[in-house]
Amino acid sequence: MKQKSILLFTAIIFSSISFADDLATQSCAGDYLEGKVATPLSYISGKKLKGVELSHTKFHITATDGKDYEVAVDNIFANDYSASTVPYSLKNRLQKGTNVKLCGEKYSDGSGIHWVHTECPNNNNVEGFVIVNGTNLTASKEYCYIF
Repeated sequence: MKQKSILLFTAIIFSSISFADDLATQSCAGDYLEGKVATPLSYISGKKLKGVELSHTKFHITATDGKDYEVAVDNIFANDYSASTVPYSLKNRLQKGTNVKLCGEKYSDGSGIHWVHTECPNNNNVEGFVIVNGTNLTASKEYCYIF
């Protein structure tokens, strides 16, 4: 009987985790892509806005539709933003082969996706995300004041 209780409890926990992850996917009001990280991450410097470097991290995914997409992540939305390098949280969690869920806005030519971050007031009305194993890596609003 004890084994059945433990098994049932484990099943409920795993289904809850799966449901929470699916819920985040369903709440994407923009363009949604899911796939595996296909390339190493690269740091791209950007202009400064109110003294804050608007750098990006870029990589490619092979999506579930079989196509390759570029991903541009605004580093200031990572919880551990760094002005001069790929934030550790991205470097650590977005390894080649990692499954990632993205919500944002596709490039006009459809070759990639950006705006994969939390929404600051009056930007583009897409509450985007970069989710790995149920964790949103781009949910920081610390620098929203610059927009």
